[in-house]
Amino acid sequence: MGGVLSSGVLTATSKQQQQMQRSTTTEVFHADWSGLPEDLLLIVMGALDVPSLVRAGGACSPWRATYATFRRLRLPSPRQAPCLLYAREDYGPNHVAMYSPTTGETFRVPLAGPPHHRRGLTVSTAVPGWVFTTDSVGDPYLLNPLTGARAALPPVKTLGNYDTFLDGNGEHIFPAGLEQGVMKPASVFRARDWAFIRVAVSAGGGAATVLVVHPPESKLSFTRVGDERWTPLTSVGPLVGHDALGFDNVLYNDKDGLFYAAESYGSVYTIDLDGPSPVVTRIFVGKPRTTGCDHTMYIAVAPTGDLVLMDRMWNQTHRPVEEHTTYQHRRYNDAMVDSDIEGNGEEEDLDDDMDEELYSDSSDDEDEEDEEELNEHCKHTDSFVDPTQEILSTYTHEESVTTELVIHKVDLQRQKLVRLRGIGDQHALFLGYNSPAFLPTKDFPEFKPNHAYLTDDCNECNPSLRRDLGIWSFEERRLEKKLSDEWPGVYDWQDLPAPILITPSLY
Repeated sequence: MGGVLSSGVLTATSKQQQQMQRSTTTEVFHADWSGLPEDLLLIVMGALDVPSLVRAGGACSPWRATYATFRRLRLPSPRQAPCLLYAREDYGPNHVAMYSPTTGETFRVPLAGPPHHRRGLTVSTAVPGWVFTTDSVGDPYLLNPLTGARAALPPVKTLGNYDTFLDGNGEHIFPAGLEQGVMKPASVFRARDWAFIRVAVSAGGGAATVLVVHPPESKLSFTRVGDERWTPLTSVGPLVGHDALGFDNVLYNDKDGLFYAAESYGSVYTIDLDGPSPVVTRIFVGKPRTTGCDHTMYIAVAPTGDLVLMDRMWNQTHRPVEEHTTYQHRRYNDAMVDSDIEGNGEEEDLDDDMDEELYSDSSDDEDEEDEEELNEHCKHTDSFVDPTQEILSTYTHEESVTTELVIHKVDLQRQKLVRLRGIGDQHALFLGYNSPAFLPTKDFPEFKPNHAYLTDDCNECNPSLRRDLGIWSFEERRLEKKLSDEWPGVYDWQDLPAPILITPSLY
């Protein structure tokens, strides 16, 4: 199915411009653009961003034929910037909106397949152009929203060996889980919001291998398009007897063909799913960490090729700033947990494990606070001033918003985490349910270097009817502005699932 887009942005023309256009009507040469030679039109299409290309492919019969040729030949498009993909109430269940920050246009994207309630809810973006989402009964599939291409995945009932999928009344349910201290079965409608916590995908379409983090206990399972069941990794290598804290996030690295998984303790594993049997290797040993629902951890490959871990801290806007959970509090608590496990009664020298440096070479590296200063800082929280306090005051509802974003390079040789003060002056970072992406700002001046563009992805607050979307400044270490302030053309999604970032692709 070919996705036909229509621009959701109307360009207003001033009265003066209209009068000038009317006065020169007789002088205008009306070209027959439908008569352009195919080879010339292919060149033009190759210069367009993907949403504009799809829309151009629906302009007229000759252009549709040329667009089909473009796709059949798999001709390349320019490097694409991420777009926002989100539901709009006025679009109904059969369409979603795609906002392009580079052009300021909003495109209406038709969805293939039968409509169902809350159709626009996507779980995660995967490889460029594709999203991992679920149908009305919670079964997952891969979808390219621009082309309508789909790839079926095993049903949710095969995840975690849960074959019992109906209750006594024949209703679809997910196995019992803890809800307010009581074990209760969950309906599929609810389960589809949290059955798939994090997703990594190797490729789009029928060649995809998919790795997911899922309940119970944030375990790992994988599948390939065409498989009948999900395959758990709990009995493979170092994952045998893995602790109950589970995994926070996963990643596919197309440079080495491996999946990466970061557990809650900060340990990192590589997972090779190319062979007949999966191979799991622990490449970085983390230290005990405190747990909680006040942060999200990401794993990514930086432009330098370094592996990085990122902690995104969030706090509720109605809580006093002095009560906010900070990354320094977490570091202090982590040190206490580690010393308790070691049993030596001594506090860990945090500087030994947190060497702070700039992402790019610089002479003004900043030293971490020593342990004594850190202890005092955590004991006297009334002296803490949250740099995001100004933007927090603009929220009118009780919400949760990002208050810190901390990034570390994983030094595999020294087995240490190196704290970075930024991502450099050449890239912007995009975080959310999408796979983390670094974009060179020299190619896309619309985005700010050394900034992170954030969409809401709090697993603890699904369904994600929140608006934690903003732009983070690494230099100032604060949430600089709301995303809607930077991109005013987007629709107000206050009462809808939060947008996700997707890099458009036809293939």
